Amino acid sequence: MKLEEYLEAIRECPDNDLRKLYGIDDNLSLLFRGDYNRFVQELNVSEKFRFHEYFDLEQHIGKVIDNRYEYVPGSVTVSAVTVLNPNPNFSRESKGYYKGSKILIPFDFSLDFHPYLCSGWGDDEKAREIPGVSDYRRAIVIAIKDAIDFATQKGFFPIGIIDKGNIVWEMFEG
Repeated sequence: MKLEEYLEAIRECPDNDLRKLYGIDDNLSLLFRGDYNRFVQELNVSEKFRFHEYFDLEQHIGKVIDNRYEYVPGSVTVSAVTVLNPNPNFSRESKGYYKGSKILIPFDFSLDFHPYLCSGWGDDEKAREIPGVSDYRRAIVIAIKDAIDFATQKGFFPIGIIDKGNIVWEMFEG
């Protein structure tokens, strides 16, 4: 399935089927190849994503860099994540590979989507909802579309979409 077909399918899908049919849920990730620092610089001045906080964490897979953003229309937070100095003992995760049904997907960074209710920011979720959108999965669909539009305008193209380690779309599919 082409990316445009996937985006159209999730746009048309009933909210209660988004998880089952298309993997739309908390921790959904868009995978990208390219310069993480340039992407984050572009994201920092975007209109739809407002910088919130920065994390620099040592984890089992290596040094994880996580820039977190609020999705300005509401309901969703987005993390731009990369791994520096990967631990060679965890080559699959640290080198940015997710195993698909056919091949391994190499990537340089991801955009991870979280509804406010799972973000732990402690703010009043009702006050931050996208007007007219009551299901957090629908809010993630809207944020994904805006993130892909933003990324492609800046010359970055998603190469895969994963949900909790399961590939739900990959550009390499036949």
